[in-house]
Amino acid sequence: MGLNGVEVIVNSSASHAELRKLNTRLGLIQNCTRKLGGIYIYANATGVDGEARMMFDGSSMILCNGRVLSQSAQYSLKPVEVITATIDLEEVRSYRSSISRNVQGAAQPEYPRIECDLSLSYPTDEVLFSDKLQLSREISLKILDPMEEIYRAEAAYLWQYLTRANAAGYFLALSGGLDSATVALFVFGMAKVVLHSINSGNEKTLADLRRITGEPNLTVKEPQDIVKRLFHTCYMAAQHSGNQTRSRAKRLTESIGAFHSDINIDGTVAEHEKIVEQALNFKPRFKVEGGSAAENLAKQNIQARNRMVIAYEASRFFDYQNDETLFPSV
Repeated sequence: MGLNGVEVIVNSSASHAELRKLNTRLGLIQNCTRKLGGIYIYANATGVDGEARMMFDGSSMILCNGRVLSQSAQYSLKPVEVITATIDLEEVRSYRSSISRNVQGAAQPEYPRIECDLSLSYPTDEVLFSDKLQLSREISLKILDPMEEIYRAEAAYLWQYLTRANAAGYFLALSGGLDSATVALFVFGMAKVVLHSINSGNEKTLADLRRITGEPNLTVKEPQDIVKRLFHTCYMAAQHSGNQTRSRAKRLTESIGAFHSDINIDGTVAEHEKIVEQALNFKPRFKVEGGSAAENLAKQNIQARNRMVIAYEASRFFDYQNDETLFPSV
């Protein structure tokens, strides 16, 4: 298309999010416009798709002759972002005349053209006599470092999934270990991004928060104000749980502002094991009690699966999390 004289290329894209993918996109677009000259408008989708199976990271761009002139945010909570750039088409023509492309262009088959009665520029007199219009200058593309990209991607996905599903919030079985603690911090990161969006004047974000919390006049001043309304953590203690993991879970939830509960699952685990013992006439034991590796694994899985079932049921009562008779806080 460039060899056939096309000066402005518009790419309406839906490129899914992937760690460090923005670098690849930029390299491809820059190389093609640097080699052939031209204006490239890359308009990428943003947010999650209809069923929340795929996420798009936005970061739309306008480039001219390999130079980035404008860029939208990556992993934004805004449903739509508009970016603009003021460009002189003569720059494209001058650039193309300075590189070795004329022979190649002349050898290309004629590209199909459709004549349209439209203009992409201001009227000539407005351009010549305007004291406001200025050509856009090259900018440095903002590329998030890997940790920030992971943080912002998780925040955007969690928030948009929550608002799309019209759910009351998130429930997490918090063990005091690294994995569940990381997930808890992702939710706290979501709250920080939501608060920043609200403070930046995004009325839709505030409206969505009020809708899912059921508080039409809600105002928030810190991330914890959001977390305590949308996040319920639960420490599910068993026979061999230690005070150290219980303390870690409690201290983490206190710092991020989550609603926290502490329950004991020994009763459900014991009843489950009774069923297995009656069916097989055999009582599995932990390895430290003399059991085999298979018995040890089975015993741990019984606890994990019971925690999963309890988490599913408890999450159904998220709306009642502030009722001390249902979920006594600790």
